[in-house]
This record gives sequence, C-alpha cells and structure tokens, in this order.
Amino acid sequence: MRVVPIDDLAQVLDELGGSAPLARDLIYISARGMRVRFAGKGVKISKNHVDKINSLGVDYVFLKDPLCDLDIDLIIDEDLRVALSVLLNDFLTRCGVVLDIYISEKKSFSLDYSFRDYWNRYSNFRFDLLHKYKKNIQDLVYVIRSNYSHRKVSPMPLFYNFHTYRIAHPVNVAIIAGIIALHYGEFNAERITHLIAGGLLEDVGWVDMAWERIGEIGDNLFFKHSRVGCMIINETETLSPQMGIIALEHHRYMNNTGYPEDIPEKDFYGYPRVMHLYSRIVSVAETFDVLRGIYHPDKVIEAMMEFSNSLFEKKAVEILNRHLSKFYLGEMIRLSDGSRGIVVGGPKAMDEYDVIVIGDEKRRYGKGEVKKIKAKDMFPESIDKRLFNEKLRPLISEDLLNKLEGAQL
Repeated sequence: MRVVPIDDLAQVLDELGGSAPLARDLIYISARGMRVRFAGKGVKISKNHVDKINSLGVDYVFLKDPLCDLDIDLIIDEDLRVALSVLLNDFLTRCGVVLDIYISEKKSFSLDYSFRDYWNRYSNFRFDLLHKYKKNIQDLVYVIRSNYSHRKVSPMPLFYNFHTYRIAHPVNVAIIAGIIALHYGEFNAERITHLIAGGLLEDVGWVDMAWERIGEIGDNLFFKHSRVGCMIINETETLSPQMGIIALEHHRYMNNTGYPEDIPEKDFYGYPRVMHLYSRIVSVAETFDVLRGIYHPDKVIEAMMEFSNSLFEKKAVEILNRHLSKFYLGEMIRLSDGSRGIVVGGPKAMDEYDVIVIGDEKRRYGKGEVKKIKAKDMFPESIDKRLFNEKLRPLISEDLLNKLEGAQL
C-alpha cells in the first residue's frame, strides 16, 4: 500500500504504468456534508480520474503498489479519518461565516465581548455540535486508547500543504496528545476525552479566511487565532472549558512566552500564571508534529528535551520519546544516500525501521526491497516548506528554532 497526496497522484500513476488499484476505499465529503464512497478497494483508477478526485476535495489516496504490497496498519481507518474531516470542515466553515460577518460589520478586527452577540446570532453550535459529532470523537478516543499500550505508536502518514494542513495536523495532535496523556497517569475516561477533543479543535480559531486574508486584518487574525479559538469554543456552551484553555494556550510555553503574547504573567490572585496540564501536553504534541517534517525527528526530540521545564513539560516530552514512533507508518521518506522509500514497520532494536525502497538513484538497493534503516539515515518528506516558513515558523520559539538550525534539511 502506498499513500499518495493528491498533488502527486498523476506522477505516481505514471510511475505505476498509468493506472493502479485502490488499496482502500476512496471516500469524499458531499456538498451536504455526508461521507460518500467514490470508489471501493480494488477499483483501478487512472490519470483520467485525477481531476475528478481533486474536485471532490480528496487530500490523498491509498494505492496498491507492486513494490509495496503490504497493507499498512494505520491507527485510524479511512472512514474515521473522513468523518473527522467532516467535523473539522463543518466547524471551520461555520466559524468562518460568523467571524467574517463580525469583522465586516465592525470595519476593523478587534476581539471584544461583542463577539458573543454575533456568535449567538449566527451560530447554532450550542444546539447540535455534540449531538452531531459525538460518535466521531468517541471513536477517536477509542482507537487511541486501544493503541496506547504499544511500545511505539504511529500517527497518520501526512502530506502537509496549504489545503490539507488544517485537517491532517489537528488529528495527529489529538492522537499524540492522547498517547502522552494515557501514559501520564492522571487521566480518567472523561478527562482523556476532553483532552483528545481539545487537541482536535485546537486550531478552530484559524478559520478558512485566515489563510486568505492579507494586510492588517489577516495578520491580526493569524497571530490571535488562539484567542479566537478559545472564544469560539466558550461560546458553543456544549464544549468543556478545558477545550477552550487548550485552544488559548497551545502555542504557549512553560516560561509564559509564545502566543498569544498578551496573557498576564500573574493570575487573578497574584500568583505566577501556570499553563494548564492539558495545554502543556498539547503544546508538546503540536510542536513535535510540526517540526519533525522540517528537521530530523531525533534532533527535534533532543532539542525539546533540552528545553524541558523552560518551554516544555519534561514528563510529556519523555513519554513522547518512549511511546511515539519518530517516523510514521506509510510515510514517504528520503534516505541519506538520496534513495526514497516508504516506512512499513518499526521502530525495532537499534532504532531501525522497515523501509520499502521505491526509488534508488545510486542502485544501492533493489526496488521493492525491504531494508532495515536506522533513524539517523532517514528524513521525512511530509511538509510543504513554504507552508512552514510563511505560516508556522512565526508561532514557534526562536530559541528552539535556533537550536535546530543545524539540522534543517
């Protein structure tokens, strides 16, 4: 099985002779928000289908590849992945409508309590959000709980670009945060549900138009998306306050730096403000999932450990290092000698992964050969560098980035 982002589908089909059968059902979201199967497992698709698949809003497809005939055991199946996409798309679209009306009527972008009036006037989240999507969140919690005892858990294979980031990233943050929390030892069933759901909804303030607006309003919205997300979650009334705290603090650090910048250093009683435990866990998950696509995952873990207790919760980083796979199953990777492969197993002893070679310019390996590759000789090919530099880099600690600069790919 090979996971192929929609942007690369035509090229990969060329490599496979012009067509290839699906390894998993191809599911898309209809205009009415329903999940619809466009084609089932085993159905052969060709380059003629690429434009149609792209128009359906499909992010990536799973293809059968003669070089990679294994059915990779992903933590969530395609039905759940698409269901979560429906949830997030619906949430972001409706948030965008309310926020767009709010900004256009006020003629400038500022956050104040009048936002509540707009939310109550134009949003019906208070009445149907949990009822409509409760099962999706419960399913996500279930699969995370069922996988947490494994030595190393692999989140979803991702191909980040401007189109897919807003859906793919929060799902992985929810998975990673859930794995950390379950090993933390302080979470019952209710708390773990709030944490995982909060991780999933961490970026609700980063609504559709935040990607498109330019100028003063766009910049203001971008850097205040944490506060916008917190207000949105608090206004729904059906979501727990803990989820709002996660949205507010997921770009904050233990030393009270990060975004938003205007959070008081002391609480209501005059004591130094401390990040909520949920936020400290989600901050670790958020940072790792973003940076591992730009810097080598080993270097990311090493730098996060160095900044534990100043930027990050040390216990959360240690759990992440022990129980999360640095390379995700199904992920496309580049080897140190320029070869390309797909991660199909691991990690194993000596920090090795099973990798199927799909491209070997130096003819060091045979195509389709399964090799055990050490983590230090592997590099992810999962994130659009332009996306990182333009949108994500400003939200990450400069001290952490300076530490990682020597590891940039």
